[in-house]
Amino acid sequence: MSNKFLFGCIYIPPENSKYSSEEAFTEIEEELLFFSHDINNIALVSDFNSRTGHMSDIVEIDENLFDMLDIVNASEIMNENTLCVNNFIKKGIPLERYNEDKIIVNNYGRKLIELCKRCSLCFANGRLHQDKFIGKNTCKDASLVDYLILSPDMFDLVMEFEIFDFDPTLSDVHNQMHFSLCITHKNYTDQQNKKNNTYVRWNTNKAHEFTQVLSDDTDALNLIKHTLENFQTESVTPLQANDLISELGNVLLDTASTAFGPAGKQRQRSTQNKPWFKKECKIMRDEFHRARRK
Repeated sequence: MSNKFLFGCIYIPPENSKYSSEEAFTEIEEELLFFSHDINNIALVSDFNSRTGHMSDIVEIDENLFDMLDIVNASEIMNENTLCVNNFIKKGIPLERYNEDKIIVNNYGRKLIELCKRCSLCFANGRLHQDKFIGKNTCKDASLVDYLILSPDMFDLVMEFEIFDFDPTLSDVHNQMHFSLCITHKNYTDQQNKKNNTYVRWNTNKAHEFTQVLSDDTDALNLIKHTLENFQTESVTPLQANDLISELGNVLLDTASTAFGPAGKQRQRSTQNKPWFKKECKIMRDEFHRARRK
C-alpha cells in the first residue's frame, strides 16, 4: 500500500443557487485523476449539497458489457472491484448504504454517486463506527449532505466516525462531523510489509513443534506477559492496541518460521494507482457508464 495520502475538503454550492455549476463534479473528478496518479489513500470530506438516498456507490460488474465495448484491462477493473467488496465483507462493513435522508435524491446526488463509482470511492457515512447502520442527517436534521468519502484502502485507517448533534455555536444549520485516522508511518508500513512480503504455511504435522518453540521462547513470552499486565483497557489508544497486535503477530510469525521453515515471499501488488488511465481509457469508461444507464 502506498504511504501517500490525498485529502480534499470540498464545498459545492446548492444546485438551485446562483453559484451552482453542472461542471463541479467533472472538475473534482479531473482533479482527482490528476493528483492521485500514484496514490491509493484518498479522502474527500465536507458539504457536497448532494442528497443521495440509498443509491449504491459500488459498481455492479456486468462482464458482458466489457465484451460488447471491447474494453481493455477489464480483468484488472473487475479484480479491483472484487477486492473492494471482499474487503467490506471481511471487515463487517455494510455493502448497502444507510441514510436517514432516504426519500429525496437530487441531481447533485446522482452526480456524486456516479463520481464515486468512476473513481472507486465509497461513503463512510452509515458504514463506520458510531454512524454504522444509521447515516445520520447532517443539515437541519432533515437531510444528509455532508460526507466522508474514502478510497477502499482508507477504511482500515478510520478509528472514529460520528455525526454529532447540532450545535448552533459551530454552524448555522450543519451538524459537526467527527472522524479520526490512525496513521503511523513506521509501524503501519512495517506491518504492511510484514503482511504483504512474507507468509508461513501452517503445518498440522508440526503443530507440537510450534508449541514447543513458543514455550521455549521465554523472552518473547515474558515480553507479552508484561505488555498485557500493563495494558489499561480503560484508556488504551488505537496506536497502543495496534502495537500490541503487531508484537503478538510477530512472535507467532517468528515461531512459525522456526518450526515450519523460513518464510516465503508473496508477490506485491503495484502501488501505482491506475497509471494506464489516460484520455483514451477515460473515453471508454464514459461509454461504459452510458451503456449501463440505457
